Amino acid sequence: MDEKKRMRSPNYPYISLERSVTLAEKLFDSNKRYPVPIAAAAKSWEISPTSSTLPRFVAALLSYGLLDSDGEKNDKRVRISDLAFKIIIDKRPNSLERKKALIEAALIPTIFQKLTAHFPDGLPGDETLKYTLIADFKFNPESAGDVIKIFRETMDYTQFYESGIISEEQTDSEETSMVKGSVNEMSIKVSNPPIPDLSKLSTLGIGVDASLEREVAKYPVGKDTSIRLIATGKITQKAIKKLIAILELNLEDFPNDEQSMPLTGDEGLNIES
Repeated sequence: MDEKKRMRSPNYPYISLERSVTLAEKLFDSNKRYPVPIAAAAKSWEISPTSSTLPRFVAALLSYGLLDSDGEKNDKRVRISDLAFKIIIDKRPNSLERKKALIEAALIPTIFQKLTAHFPDGLPGDETLKYTLIADFKFNPESAGDVIKIFRETMDYTQFYESGIISEEQTDSEETSMVKGSVNEMSIKVSNPPIPDLSKLSTLGIGVDASLEREVAKYPVGKDTSIRLIATGKITQKAIKKLIAILELNLEDFPNDEQSMPLTGDEGLNIES
């Protein structure tokens, strides 16, 4: 095939998030959070500094937000990121914070954001995934299989489709307390202070026409306090249940009753569905 006509796939992580976290742990064990040359990272991963695998490992950890880097080529240094540090040190059983951090990392790669948005109700078979990667996201058929494998491993590791962030009612009659579909399906915006860094979970690149926004409701929730719901798209009971579940998940990030969170002007709580 002519090199000029060869189809090149978009970027995707070389390895799964689980393996990337293991590499981050090894780098942390050897060097803590100090910036180190790439050769030092290779040593902690027990591979040669000249191995073709080394830059792929580094690129994968960068794509998941597990590394920070500085410098170019021979002067390049890497260190464990804040997100990786949060994951590595959290050894608590069933830690919700660690689960949220893992899901945040899993959704940093652009293609994983797009796939979870494209399939919010669970993953289809490999043939459907392969067709979507090739037809919709312009992947080379030869690399689509690798993407599917790495994506499935990452979703299984984070329990993305089973977690409390993304589970929803199976039928209209079932009661649920969890949310199905990507956290990206809704963005929650409050002011001073904001919800902790979930910004990477709301970067799907799906544009919203501001002219389609409308006020769904306004609720008094206390003395001199009310909340407006600004939404786009179709608002259903299912969408509201998702909103409730996400608010419950992030409840601890809001001020307690003794504190305050002033909302002024047009600032408020926005739902984008």
